[in-house]
Amino acid sequence: MADQPAPKFEQKSLEADLARLAEEVRRHKNLPDTVGLNDREILRKVLESISEREPSQPSGLPATQASPTPAGGTTTQSMLPAYAQSAPAETKLEIEYFLDMALTKGVVQAYNEARKSNPFVLDAFHDALAGKLLPELEKRGLIR
Repeated sequence: MADQPAPKFEQKSLEADLARLAEEVRRHKNLPDTVGLNDREILRKVLESISEREPSQPSGLPATQASPTPAGGTTTQSMLPAYAQSAPAETKLEIEYFLDMALTKGVVQAYNEARKSNPFVLDAFHDALAGKLLPELEKRGLIR
């Protein structure tokens, strides 16, 4: 069993999740409380609102070759926000764990777990996930 290949997720699932996030970003751009925010900040708000609205439903974003990664193959470690780069190793690992969970088990499930952690980890997770998803949404033309 250890030699089994990783499960393959359908591209359709990833496309649907990215399309949903893009639609939410477009919708949030028209809200009064997001005037003046950039796309990354709006995406962060969208991710937070999705996790609050759907506390028990995983989003299904898979971690496959099709998973969102910025051009140049940046690693998860470098996706941590600047303020988290100097955090203790255990804290960085926890943030990375939640990022991996978001891409394998779904954004909502990862948020539900991350909420059990301290506020620093939760904020860094929000920022890192937004930073990971935004370039993919832009590359696919789903948001400007």
